[in-house]
Amino acid sequence: LGPYSHCEDLRRRIPDCIMVSEQPWASRSPGQESAAGLFRAAFRLIRRHRIDIVSGHGRMFGVWLACRLAGVPLIWTLHGVSTALVRRRRLDFRRLAVEAAFRLISREKRARLVAVSEFTRVRALEMLQQESNGNVKVIRNGVAVLPLLCSMPVPSFTGPLRLGYVGRFESFKGVFDFAPLCRRLTDLGVPFSLKIYGNGSEEAGLRRALAGWTKSGAVSFCGYEGDVWKIYSSFDILVHPARAEWLGTSLIESQAAARVPIAYRSGGTPEIITHSISGFTPPVGDVEGIASAIESLYRNPALAVQTALNARERAQVDFSLERMCKDYESLFREVL
Repeated sequence: LGPYSHCEDLRRRIPDCIMVSEQPWASRSPGQESAAGLFRAAFRLIRRHRIDIVSGHGRMFGVWLACRLAGVPLIWTLHGVSTALVRRRRLDFRRLAVEAAFRLISREKRARLVAVSEFTRVRALEMLQQESNGNVKVIRNGVAVLPLLCSMPVPSFTGPLRLGYVGRFESFKGVFDFAPLCRRLTDLGVPFSLKIYGNGSEEAGLRRALAGWTKSGAVSFCGYEGDVWKIYSSFDILVHPARAEWLGTSLIESQAAARVPIAYRSGGTPEIITHSISGFTPPVGDVEGIASAIESLYRNPALAVQTALNARERAQVDFSLERMCKDYESLFREVL
């Protein structure tokens, strides 16, 4: 049950054994569905097809009500927990209602909350005001394109370093740290190029901040790109200066592609990158730490190659689609 027609590529990849229903998105855009509409669509599907178990993510309150009424277990995956749901600085009835619903779900024997990282699990328990709960499990996301990226050649890391960024242009993603980073790398005598993939609300401001570097050709804005091979073959090192990250997909993908990830030590990032082994994780806001890591890779190509190989191994072991599927299958059996 979900909106698929807006993405033809995704629709083409759905195998015939999967039945797709796009209610209640027939008259609404993705993200605009109502809890009542989800309830009606989910309840009809559960009854019509005798569904044994429901698994999903996103806005699931309507689906949860349908599952509860039909007596069907629910697996609800949390990709993140909104800061607004954790901080309690003012009275917010919507937040209180969401928290109350989550607490009800977390206590049900036939329901499980799945967190995509240990950091997400901790934040969820904080929201639930609980120290521990067996109904909140950690299953890290698997990456479907892992086999493709793992076939990518390992960079030589000789000559000017090719840096890359993949993500949204938002202030919490740390994109405005690129300007001081470019200045610092120049001061250190490290030749580089930077390709920036993505879009977002801060694009105009980011372009202004990097105007001089764009004019010189050192920085390129590449827009949104869906071809992961094209993205990761265009650079050697991923720079990911996010201030908050639940489980960064681009960090996992870059490791699979044997691209060295450098990211601030925030959220679930340390669960993906082992500092100085499969990448580098300086403290949040430490632009100098990012620059030092890049310089060390430039001065020591052998270290860079070994770090890239370690990164690929980490991705293969911990973030394969097969491992994720097995974890979910085990959880389904446990709940049933």
